[in-house]
Amino acid sequence: MRKPAAKKSPPRKTLDELGVDWLCEEIIGGRSFRDIAKQLDMNVSTLTRWAAKPEHEARVRAARVASAQAFDEMALEGILNAKSKIALGRAKEAAHHLRWRASNVNPGDYGDKLRVDSNVSFTNLSEAELARRAAEIEERLRGEAQAVDGDGA
Repeated sequence: MRKPAAKKSPPRKTLDELGVDWLCEEIIGGRSFRDIAKQLDMNVSTLTRWAAKPEHEARVRAARVASAQAFDEMALEGILNAKSKIALGRAKEAAHHLRWRASNVNPGDYGDKLRVDSNVSFTNLSEAELARRAAEIEERLRGEAQAVDGDGA
């Protein structure tokens, strides 16, 4: 039995004609590489290799990060447009997946983890100064914790 012939991708000229700006707009709009490749009648791997070229890579990566907003908006739109309990259940499942995608392409804005940066130097501080600063930080943290507890009540 013969193996079916692999689907041939059109020449890269098609991608080069459309350009990286076009691709980035499609990605920011929430379209997947699979959908874009299907529209262009090419393999996803061809599109991925083209997007990974050094002259395109940074812009495509930035577009993927920006696409997180589109995923979040698609999630909300699906829930708001549900016409029945079954459709709402499906929309909630889809929303969960879309928000997961958003958190993976843009963890800074949509991820569950917080990133805390600090640069503190304790060199050449007296014991009294260290104790004073520690007490000040503890007091600030207590105030923030009380504010958060008060918001949830």
